[in-house]
Amino acid sequence: MNIKKYVINYDSKVEIHVEIDHDVLSYEALDEINNFWSDSDSRLAEEQSVLEAVLKRLAKTVLHIQISNDYNTFGVVDDFDYSQRHGGVEGWPKMDGSEGIKITRVDEFEFESSDISILALGDQS
Repeated sequence: MNIKKYVINYDSKVEIHVEIDHDVLSYEALDEINNFWSDSDSRLAEEQSVLEAVLKRLAKTVLHIQISNDYNTFGVVDDFDYSQRHGGVEGWPKMDGSEGIKITRVDEFEFESSDISILALGDQS
């Protein structure tokens, strides 16, 4: 087994922990995931590797799922399972480790009032 652990950090507000078995989820499989969506070449050009491109795309997907549904880690992982009621997440394998990638932790994302700003535009009368 060639399992490596990764922590994806979003703006120091949330962490996503992932384990990848690189014997199962090979470079070719990562490339296939990246190429599922358009603009794959530009993602690769922006990142240092296909692994980074895929993990960043995964982070965006995970945060969208979590915030939209108010899920914990279990809920997020379950959403990727295409054999469950959710039907999976298009372009992604299961995230329970059975296909070489496992989400082990997703921090709860909380909106802070101090991060929100208000700007009045023009005359509202």
